[in-house]
Amino acid sequence: MGINQEVLMAEYKAAARAGLSPNRDRRQGKIRLLIVHHYGSTQSPEAAWKRFNSPNDRSVSPNYQINADGSAYEVVPPRHYRAWTTGVIDHQAVTCETQNTSGEPNWGISRASLEAIAQLFAWVHQEFGVPLQRGRVNSDNTVAVPGIVGHNETPAGKETSTICPGPSMDIPWIIARAKQIVNPKPTIDLEDEDTMTRTFIQTSVQGSKYELLRDGSKRLISREEWNAIRALETEAKARGQEFQVIVATVKSADLNKIPTRK
Repeated sequence: MGINQEVLMAEYKAAARAGLSPNRDRRQGKIRLLIVHHYGSTQSPEAAWKRFNSPNDRSVSPNYQINADGSAYEVVPPRHYRAWTTGVIDHQAVTCETQNTSGEPNWGISRASLEAIAQLFAWVHQEFGVPLQRGRVNSDNTVAVPGIVGHNETPAGKETSTICPGPSMDIPWIIARAKQIVNPKPTIDLEDEDTMTRTFIQTSVQGSKYELLRDGSKRLISREEWNAIRALETEAKARGQEFQVIVATVKSADLNKIPTRK
């Protein structure tokens, strides 16, 4: 009896589609890497999906198919299965194949695809404990440093001298974005004049800090967020940009007159 691809539940909840490709085998080893690939073509998501989910010329499949619109398809669920993407190192990896937006020499990767890979990397980190850092694989297919690597950084990739995942695969950006997803911090647009000055109020007795918002209301600030705001102020100054934090001390009665944003 065949498997109904359309009713399978994805392990990665952000996946827009779930399958169970025949191009797989049981995983042997702990997941320690995210290995990124590109298609090496601009074929449509539907064409790639059909290829990955059928016996094909290269017996190839990834755990995840990343499309140019930012959607992710789960081709081979990674918890118990190894996809056939990179070689024996796949036993220790979650792998993804990414749709190109252009051919050589740039092998374009859309910003939406990079965001989708960062989201996937954050999930791999949270689900399997893979550190959000650049990884490294030894020539004998052992993992020297767990993290994210490109196909061309693996023994199989070096053997074939592939350029995959191509020059447009911005791995440093993916790492930085994945860290931001896992540990979100308050952000400011330092080019937006409305954010160049932020005012905070507190009472001399309680010490709790509130941000005074432009609509006249106030918002309670946690200790963690306050520390992050101060760090942003330091960063702005280091970049020579204007960003001012004003802290005013008021009486409790005056503070209570200011409505709190829900």
